[in-house]
Amino acid sequence: MVKIFEHPNMSNETPDGLLKRVFLWVGCCTAQRGGSYYNLMAEHFKERDDGGFDIITIHDKTHQGGYYHRPTSNQTPTHIIPPDESKECGACYDIKKYLNLRPKNAEKNFFLHVNKDPEGNIIFIEICY
Repeated sequence: MVKIFEHPNMSNETPDGLLKRVFLWVGCCTAQRGGSYYNLMAEHFKERDDGGFDIITIHDKTHQGGYYHRPTSNQTPTHIIPPDESKECGACYDIKKYLNLRPKNAEKNFFLHVNKDPEGNIIFIEICY
């Protein structure tokens, strides 16, 4: 995993690299499969007081549970992404950065394509399919 995240194409300093990092972090931390990624919405990511995230999963029929998957009665299943050990790298750092770069009027889907606004600034605006 370290070698993957150290690859230049996976830099969180570029929009494409950040998108790839977040996609990989979410996949590794939540065991999402195939179309499950497309069901994730930005509002499903809830930051906790400790700096980690709870991710609400609406449809999760194949997940068998485990330490980082917390089902509670009368609530939808929640995946736990623990806080980063470092303040400058890790899953939570990348997810926060990605969420902060999302335009306020963006689609509700979590994963968006990288695009440019009329001034040439790189932003995330289109749904990834």
